[in-house]
Amino acid sequence: MKIYSLPEEVCIDGVLYAVNTDFRVWIEIEELLSLSEINVFEKIQKVLCLCYKNALPETLDKAIDGVMQFYRCGKENVRSGSEKSSMPILNFSEDADMIGAAFYHDYGIDLWRTDMHWWQFYALFMSLEENDRIMQVMRYRAVDLHSIENKEQRKFYRKMKELYRLKDNRTPDERERDMIEKLNCVF
Repeated sequence: MKIYSLPEEVCIDGVLYAVNTDFRVWIEIEELLSLSEINVFEKIQKVLCLCYKNALPETLDKAIDGVMQFYRCGKENVRSGSEKSSMPILNFSEDADMIGAAFYHDYGIDLWRTDMHWWQFYALFMSLEENDRIMQVMRYRAVDLHSIENKEQRKFYRKMKELYRLKDNRTPDERERDMIEKLNCVF
């Protein structure tokens, strides 16, 4: 097994920039990006302040690239939500109790009292046991009701989706766009 150290900076154009590595910071960044009440410039400013410890890369584009590089754990594309839907299936704040319970159950880690690198947190989160409640809830949220032919099953999943529904942080424009996309799929 290859053991490696977790990065504490991002490399942009050959220059290393120190970043905050604590998983709580990155959860805050993800949640900040989902808020529709804050304008995009304020979001960017807050994200950059949370991410970088000292200096920022020279351009805004490169600074944002560094944020995304670290957020994605050095991989090309990492998402915690559903690829098929713009509706999220996970909210770290709303789901904190279930996530904390799963980490404690699966790994013996108390997230409320531990320090952990974002990359470590993400790897452990993605490896939670399939029968953990948070994983079941995410599956309920992600299910496409139109793909379920059995009426009783569809009724059950509709009830579960309603029970575990997340707050909708989309803007009215985003909601309208998503509705149009769904209607286009029907017709």
